Amino acid sequence: MWIWIRFDSPDGDSWAGSFRAGRVAEWTKVVFADDWHAFVLAAGVCYSVDAEQRQLVGTLSGETFVDVLSIPDGDLVAVADEIRVVICNPSGVLWTTDRIAWDGIRLLVASKDMITGVAETAHGPMEERPFTIDLSTGTVTGGYTEYFSNRP
Repeated sequence: MWIWIRFDSPDGDSWAGSFRAGRVAEWTKVVFADDWHAFVLAAGVCYSVDAEQRQLVGTLSGETFVDVLSIPDGDLVAVADEIRVVICNPSGVLWTTDRIAWDGIRLLVASKDMITGVAETAHGPMEERPFTIDLSTGTVTGGYTEYFSNRP
């Protein structure tokens, strides 16, 4: 399956990109890291696009990304799969958190210093646990991190 995204430039010129969808339910989201670099989440696959040059910069490995969020005051974005968060810029992955969740992550708010989100589980009663990621140290607080600290 393919997902089409329309890009509109400030000068009124429009163009469309076609993105192959992954294995996650039909879901699309586009965020900009800066004025020209977009991250397109197409049903689980995350693409980095140079919207000014109208070309694909790269694809993050994996097909189960579920959320993406711009980080203000820079060119960074946070991309979440079902258990971890990846911090990247238009050129690629900078670093990845340890495991935060059992079954899903929702990214809620980002500042230049911190990301807040919710870790989910489907084990037993559905329970959501908030977490924060300190962007200067990569430290994750909250979520389900205590369950994974002694596991590979």
